[in-house]
Amino acid sequence: CKFSPALVREKAKPPLDSLIADCEKASDTETGHLSKQLAEQIHQWLEAPPSAEEKREIFLALSAEVGTNNNISYGGHWYVCPNGHPYAIGECGGAMQEGRCIECGSPIGGGSHQLVAGNRRASDFLLQVGDQ
Repeated sequence: CKFSPALVREKAKPPLDSLIADCEKASDTETGHLSKQLAEQIHQWLEAPPSAEEKREIFLALSAEVGTNNNISYGGHWYVCPNGHPYAIGECGGAMQEGRCIECGSPIGGGSHQLVAGNRRASDFLLQVGDQ
């Protein structure tokens, strides 16, 4: 999941409070329209790519398991799927099994330390989170 429940609540609370107040004063037709607006806004939040701050938080949360470039390496490495979504491989950092990207379903990982086609080191991601 891209967003934790806490983050969704944090982003959703102000507009939800406003829409709830509007719904309490609205007719049935207006309530239906407001509900549609709310559903569209939530969809936009869930489909939005993670912000630079969210990417940094993900990186920091996993850095002890995966390792970093500027600090002493703990082992793993960061890669991106063919569509540019970052993922990490722990331990030695070499691809030893295949999986699916949680963002788009593309093949990730690989076998015998060889990445599947289209996967590459996550240089851009590491630049964005300040680790290169």
